[in-house]
Amino acid sequence: MAPAQVHLANEESRWFQASKRGNGIGLTVLKTTGTYEPDSRVIFIYVLPKTWRGSDRGGNGPMAWTFDVDYRSADVDIVVLYEMDYLGLKGQCAEALSRLCRPVQMNTDEDGATDALWTTADTPVVETRAVESTPPSTLAGFWELIRSKLRPIVEDPPPGISLMMCEPEARQAFMKLFLLLAEVQVARRRPEFIPVAEPLGAVRGRLIVNELIKRKANRRLPVWCEFDDLEGNTQIWQAIRLAVGRCSQTVKSDDRLVELALEIDARLNDVSIGSVAEIVRRPLRNTARMRNRGLLGVFRMALAILNDNVLLAELADDESDGMVFTFKIATSELWEDLVADAVDLTRNYRINRSPERRVLFDGGERKNVDIHVEHRDAPGNPVLLIDGKYKKAIQRVTRASMADQYQIYAYANLWEVPAVLAYPFSGDSKPCVHMTEAAANRGSQAGVMNLPFPQPGQTTIPVESVEMERLLNLIATAPGNA
Repeated sequence: MAPAQVHLANEESRWFQASKRGNGIGLTVLKTTGTYEPDSRVIFIYVLPKTWRGSDRGGNGPMAWTFDVDYRSADVDIVVLYEMDYLGLKGQCAEALSRLCRPVQMNTDEDGATDALWTTADTPVVETRAVESTPPSTLAGFWELIRSKLRPIVEDPPPGISLMMCEPEARQAFMKLFLLLAEVQVARRRPEFIPVAEPLGAVRGRLIVNELIKRKANRRLPVWCEFDDLEGNTQIWQAIRLAVGRCSQTVKSDDRLVELALEIDARLNDVSIGSVAEIVRRPLRNTARMRNRGLLGVFRMALAILNDNVLLAELADDESDGMVFTFKIATSELWEDLVADAVDLTRNYRINRSPERRVLFDGGERKNVDIHVEHRDAPGNPVLLIDGKYKKAIQRVTRASMADQYQIYAYANLWEVPAVLAYPFSGDSKPCVHMTEAAANRGSQAGVMNLPFPQPGQTTIPVESVEMERLLNLIATAPGNA
């Protein structure tokens, strides 16, 4: 059992920075005191997109926030930061978070996509405030935005992920994803051979020698045999069916998910419904189906849903006392996916998901662009290229960093089609495109395209498909392009 948390009277806060280079959103869950302590408490630390930062949260600049667990009364505390914000912690929480920190390697990753979510920091010189409450709708918007990126994380759940059941918005997101993944596995469900040992009136499989001795001594007729039986009513599916039933109560505000839960339950009508306590505590037998990582992941999610008591959640290992789990999603990759989806929603353009790579120098590495755009009626022939940049929006390509200018210039000339850098913005600005022809090139143009980043409650770029197509037409028909 971990020792109780101790604070020094004049202990100063230790400072940490979330997503130092502004390219990473995610969640970190910390836990105070021992796993089974009655005063055990959980702290959810959200890191949200910097484009969601309102004027009351520092506008476009980072803020510093302090959190003191001694002055909180809830069993589950929620701390909300934005990319590049600072957080001051004390005691066990600070010690746990420090184990997650990694220095930023400036020369290995230009945009910070592979940086750790947390780095240690000196006392910040920006405005400092105590942690403030955040509307549940904002947290719900976070989970909706990252749903596609969250899937590989929860398909192989880390230890302690059942703590997501403690925070309402995390719980809702977890259950929604569980139902979607369970639907896939139910469609693939087949009976499986499982080992069985039971008394029979006739010999089947292998006789159990010890039981033969008892049979003779007790003058019993049945013979104990070991054999493999084809069975669909297994522990895995029993747990999944029970969890689906719980989800149907939690997601009842979403008619589509309720209907999905009822459909899954109907397809599992041959699976018995037993005691939750028995399912959770029974060791999983080594069945052939355990080789199915997808099914095993859904089973673990089901156990997390059934066993949602905070005091039963396990820490990752002995050295991570206080830290339960964490994940980071590179916002630049999320932004690229959002831009690609916006293009795919247009009438006359489509994305080539497997484009041809091209060599810039003889013997050099083949280059690829984030987004290859083609006409729907002419697949295989790119008409323009888009490279997503999760950075502050600019109006002209000449104001981009030199590395980005060289990159987009090389793409435009290598593929001999116009190419643009796509930037996100927030606020009242309008989507726009500005093209520029580079000096001494082969006629191809490069430029920038600014698009609004989805706000809480939005899962796609809030631009009508007709407007998006107009912007793409401006790029594809820019003067100077063949």
